[in-house]
Amino acid sequence: MHPAEEQVVSFIKEHKLIPPGSKLLVGFSGGPDSLFLLHFLIKFERLLNIRISAAHVNHNLRGRESLRDEIFCSKFCKQNEIPVSVSSVDVKSYAQKNKLSVEQAARILRYQFFNSVCREQDLDLVVTAHTRNDNAETVLLNLIKGTGITGLGGIPVKRENIIRPLLCLEKSTIIEYLKKQNLKFRLDKSNLLDDYQRNFVRNRIIPEIIKINPNFSGNVLNMSFLLRNFNSELDVFIEQTIKEFTRQGVHSLMIKTSLFQKRGEYIAGMVIRRSIDGAFGKQLSYLHSKKIFSLLEKQTGSMLQLPGALSAIREREFIQIALITKNDFSAADILIGKKISLDNRTFYSRMVSKGKALISPEDNTVEFIDSEKIVGNSFVIRRWLPGDSFHPIGMKGRKKVSDFLTNAKVPADKKKHALVLLNNNKIVWLVGFRLDDRFKITNNTKKFIKISIR
Repeated sequence: MHPAEEQVVSFIKEHKLIPPGSKLLVGFSGGPDSLFLLHFLIKFERLLNIRISAAHVNHNLRGRESLRDEIFCSKFCKQNEIPVSVSSVDVKSYAQKNKLSVEQAARILRYQFFNSVCREQDLDLVVTAHTRNDNAETVLLNLIKGTGITGLGGIPVKRENIIRPLLCLEKSTIIEYLKKQNLKFRLDKSNLLDDYQRNFVRNRIIPEIIKINPNFSGNVLNMSFLLRNFNSELDVFIEQTIKEFTRQGVHSLMIKTSLFQKRGEYIAGMVIRRSIDGAFGKQLSYLHSKKIFSLLEKQTGSMLQLPGALSAIREREFIQIALITKNDFSAADILIGKKISLDNRTFYSRMVSKGKALISPEDNTVEFIDSEKIVGNSFVIRRWLPGDSFHPIGMKGRKKVSDFLTNAKVPADKKKHALVLLNNNKIVWLVGFRLDDRFKITNNTKKFIKISIR
């Protein structure tokens, strides 16, 4: 057995990639890596107790050369009595239509075809010919893009029904093997061009790194394995933390503020991003989770708008993540002396003299507040939230906003969209309904703030 073959057999056994009796679909481009893979599996079909089929995707990116690749693959499979499925796709049109790079589009179409063949032919595993070099390129690209620990884990040896038994081999080892076996293969000359990011990394950056460390790809592979094991253990911890610190509603996600003190910024950020992805199918970046952290320094009711039509609202013990719909009111700061327009209404606050505010008018869109009881020079206005409470004028003690609106027989739709004005984490006014007793004007009031909504 050739040393390269021994290496792959050992790698397959070490990672338990191919259970006996498996039916495999080999991604076959005709290039050196996939040719080695298919040749290897044919040679050791009995030893591994497997059945083999192949699949070739003509991406139609290289004109006649793409067609020659297809013919080569079909001929090789016929000579070796391997069933082959062929698909011809228009990668450029798909990329343009879906706003993807050519590389992304080709990958999506390729795996879509592989999966469809597996379903139609009842095959167990897709086998691809990614090598140590491919993994090193992927890790470098992810490092450049700033994908974090997950990206530095590189190409997985196994993910779902896809296995990659050649990650243990250098491309140079494969080329040397094929030459000794007198096996011809196809070369994609476009790989020599630096038009794509991966080609630039492969052709320009990695050769310079190898001058410093000839075993660069091997070291990267070892690091990838370590990080993937770490990520697996971390995933378990993150899922446990999500269960402990988050609560998912019908249209919202509640994240306990205690998460940030008890788990630290990195873990909290992962919990936020993963729980939001699970609840809404929206993927946020590390910077977005940092912005959510910033709400902890702001008063209750402060709001942050996020990508994907999401909002984050600071509550007393939670940060609420919710989808923003067309009919939603966006919480906002109101600076004294400034106007803002939200939800087709104008909110205005200004200082007025005592003579103009002796009594509050009957108009429920206007209210007067004792300015000396206000902290700072701004308010927050938002929809009321479960658990909100205040001290309504004319009533004793604290009352929940929900109970107040229910007792006032406010219609359900109007109740849902009721607003509260806050200052320093306290409700100042249940807008249009009742002022909080703590902010009312008295005979001793010297300065007034007029709040109006039109």
